[in-house]
Amino acid sequence: MSKTETVLYMKAGCPYCAGLAGELKQKGVEYREVDVSRNAAALRKIKEEYGASQVPVLVEGKQVTIGYKGGG
Repeated sequence: MSKTETVLYMKAGCPYCAGLAGELKQKGVEYREVDVSRNAAALRKIKEEYGASQVPVLVEGKQVTIGYKGGG
């Protein structure tokens, strides 16, 4: 059985991105960070594929979550 990859699209200095990253770490979720401020292709991808105009964008398999409200 293959493991679903979790990807966090974020940018440095974003407090919501840091909050979500901290929550994922606290829950023991393994994920890959992609800084869209340094990766133009990733920025295009979140806009075109996911319709996101903000970060963070969390992609867990086929589930996409845009933004972060904290807690949970």
